[in-house]
Amino acid sequence: MKKTKSFTLIELLVVIAIIAILAAMLLPALAKAREKARAISCTSNFKQIGTAFTMYVDDADGSMPSCFSLPSEWGGAFSSSNNTLNKPPQILFWDYIGGNYKSFICPSDPTPKNYDFWNFRNFDGKTELSSNGSSVIHNEPMFAYTNVRNYTLSNIPSPTLCMVAADGNHVLAYNLGVLDPMVTSIPNKRIDWSHNEQVNVLFVDGHAEMIRLLGISQKVIRVPTNTVP
Repeated sequence: MKKTKSFTLIELLVVIAIIAILAAMLLPALAKAREKARAISCTSNFKQIGTAFTMYVDDADGSMPSCFSLPSEWGGAFSSSNNTLNKPPQILFWDYIGGNYKSFICPSDPTPKNYDFWNFRNFDGKTELSSNGSSVIHNEPMFAYTNVRNYTLSNIPSPTLCMVAADGNHVLAYNLGVLDPMVTSIPNKRIDWSHNEQVNVLFVDGHAEMIRLLGISQKVIRVPTNTVP
């Protein structure tokens, strides 16, 4: 009767070691592939927001969206004269985006409910937004006091470089240093995730693209009337 040869303990340990080495080599690649898929999904979301933004501006005869009617009402206080202007950008685009709250959530964001909505906790009654959160930060100079500053599509000289929105967990106030790791003077960054150290950015001309976080403040225009970052 022929004997069946079995693995020795040493041979078994060698096989296990080889499998562990292969797994260690493949897992980072798989993680990057998963993140790439999430980034593509996020870019698609921003393209939908870009379409909504373009439709809104077209309906408004070229005027940029307004979220606050007077500078003194920063922080979400409603204006007694025109409270229809005091709405977060997500609400302004709600109908144009088909009421899809998922368009405002990045699949890589682990805590979209931590988004800071200022005083807009009820999101104009849209519970889908208030209960699920957001992963999109909007450019404060673009949306705040626009009716005072009178920003229109025609007086924005660099629409391909001027930002409308980006990945993040708070409004983009002050400057792009709130995203840029190079800007060490602003320690409290407004994003706690990324797509392999990149974020999606939506621009005034309606296109969305991935921009590396490092140095983003030198690549993207924040103030609409500026011609360079």
